[in-house]
Amino acid sequence: MLFSQLRPLAERGGWDLRQIAEETGCGDQCGMCVPYLREMLAVGTVRFDRILVDAACGDEAA
Repeated sequence: MLFSQLRPLAERGGWDLRQIAEETGCGDQCGMCVPYLREMLAVGTVRFDRILVDAACGDEAA
């Protein structure tokens, strides 16, 4: 699923990271997308021009 598709769903549903994982499966596997999901939720970014690293490594869908 594209971030541009996911963001409106998350906004309409008032989803946090855990709810995104529960509703879509995004962020509940390898975790590589979790920092991008956090950024999307925080500031609305749906296109990324840099590599993001999750400070809470191993913090799956929390």
